[in-house]
Amino acid sequence: RGHLDLSGETELRSLPAGLTATSLDLSGCSNLEHLPDDLAVGRLDLSGCSALRHLPANVRCFELTLANTRLS
Repeated sequence: RGHLDLSGETELRSLPAGLTATSLDLSGCSNLEHLPDDLAVGRLDLSGCSALRHLPANVRCFELTLANTRLS
């Protein structure tokens, strides 16, 4: 477990199941559409993930940043 920085990866559309990290930066991943149901991270930054419409019910994180998203 560590820091995973995928910020600005505009080709990224989804993440693999079972992903865990202390910190996950997905800011600016504007085409990200899906997160795995079992995502477990300490800090999750989804700023600018404009294609992401919802968070799975089982996502676990302690700190969540959602600036400039369309999550409902």
